Amino acid sequence: MTEQLASRLLADGIEEIDIDSEWVDDLPVLRDVLERHFGSAVAGSRLTPSPQPDELRAALLNRSARLADLVERLQGVLLGDASAVVVRKMHLDHLDVDDRGVLLYCLAAGMGYPTGADPRRNQVVWPVTASARSREFEAARPELDFEAEYHTDSQYHPDPERYFLLYAVRAARCGGGDNRVRANAHITEFLAGTPEGRKAMRVLEALDVPFRIPSDYADSGEAPEKRYTFAPILAERNTLRWRRDTVEKGLADLPEYDHPDLRDALGMLESALAEAPHEVRLTLVDDSFIVVDNHRAVHARTEFADLDRHHLGIRFHDTQHVR
Repeated sequence: MTEQLASRLLADGIEEIDIDSEWVDDLPVLRDVLERHFGSAVAGSRLTPSPQPDELRAALLNRSARLADLVERLQGVLLGDASAVVVRKMHLDHLDVDDRGVLLYCLAAGMGYPTGADPRRNQVVWPVTASARSREFEAARPELDFEAEYHTDSQYHPDPERYFLLYAVRAARCGGGDNRVRANAHITEFLAGTPEGRKAMRVLEALDVPFRIPSDYADSGEAPEKRYTFAPILAERNTLRWRRDTVEKGLADLPEYDHPDLRDALGMLESALAEAPHEVRLTLVDDSFIVVDNHRAVHARTEFADLDRHHLGIRFHDTQHVR
């Protein structure tokens, strides 16, 4: 393996790799595939899920061996022991933001089934930027500048996406906005180490909990609308479904689902999220990138003050997803 294609273990379950720069040279070919597929000119900010994603994936990978190689490498790492992969340089920084979005869309489409960011706009490549939205609005996206606690993405969906990617167009310059990632296996190992933790795991596996769907993702997009997804927090193969505020809002609205044993279990889970070993804390510098297995890891972000921080995000199901 060349130095350029080296791999490094950041922590148990989190791996960093280097990639070749040449994949970016296939942008014209990949754009042509997308325009033929969608029947119109494309821009990263306007791309939506494909109505024929398997056909699109085959066309993209057949036309670009470089994209196919990158997809194979990322999937190989994620289907092994890693629950997250970091790439410090994606070689996109000479492109405008829309062209970067096109390439990231092609990468996600090569790995699986990209999804729309909300039920109205259906935008696949969504900007992650500071927002002036009121904290009273039940916002779901992580672009607000205060701290994002440990959570899984789309925990309020009946079928949360397997993966999400995050790409840094411009990192925060204020020293904040660091990403934190921890493999779920370390959280469940921490809980399994005590009788109280093992009891908490049984409760979290057994009880359906109401996750309040944030208003950004409800059909109307209005703050007063209240809808819920009911599911256990812990499932087989260390799969976690968690975000504290959506659970707390669901339990406040539907107190019949609240229970002292559940509260004890939630307290144990919060302790594990704070104290379990092998946390990775990193800053996504300009042109860096992370793919997280949303079923096998939780992630968080520290507070930041630089309102020019700009990332791009995509969520996608894996190719084994039953559509």
